Amino acid sequence: MKRTIRILSIGAGIALLPVAAFSQVVLQGASPEAFVEAQGGTSLLQDFQNGLITEVGIPALDAGARDAAKITIKISPEATRQKAPAASFKAEVQKRWLPSNFRLEIAGLDCRHVSKVESFTVKQGVRRDGRRGLEASPVVVWISEADARTWLDWANAPAGPRRERAFSLFLSDGTPARDVLEVRFARVTVRSVRRVEVGSAALRRFELEGQEPSIVAPPPPPAGPVPVPYPN
Repeated sequence: MKRTIRILSIGAGIALLPVAAFSQVVLQGASPEAFVEAQGGTSLLQDFQNGLITEVGIPALDAGARDAAKITIKISPEATRQKAPAASFKAEVQKRWLPSNFRLEIAGLDCRHVSKVESFTVKQGVRRDGRRGLEASPVVVWISEADARTWLDWANAPAGPRRERAFSLFLSDGTPARDVLEVRFARVTVRSVRRVEVGSAALRRFELEGQEPSIVAPPPPPAGPVPVPYPN
């Protein structure tokens, strides 16, 4: 019997390669152990076979956030079962991940002062053109009005190639130059712009529509310092 299970995970312990292999049948093999859940005071392992990642949920990102957050990963396996863990089993304690550890890059725009990105999802299913693939919900970005000049120029540009930009959202583990996940769109366009006043501050809320999403696990950093050749 098929069912969807949910795994909450981000940071040092996240299974990045399966997430990056979003459009493939992943997590193959005999009984990979998914998570521990408590039922009546007893801890049980739930394992599954041939799990297909069907959805990845990116949490709300906030440059000022201090509370931990998690990515939501939904998996549709061919079969699941519950079992008692082995006596030697220890649940992995993951590193807390802060939603302030993000960086946004959109071609031609100044993204240094983006303060928030609202939560969104990337799903696998049948797209509007009838083909199977990935699609995403709209992405909402907040930036102060004083820093939104390039964004407003983009939103007011006439329809055409200038309205389409490449998009990359990087999540890091808090270590400098250590990105753990990247969400890409081949093209994003502006669906709407709204001015919002919060106290004495004026903000701009940009709702973006993305095309051809993908999720990428950047390569790990080198294990040690890169040797520099001695000049002749």
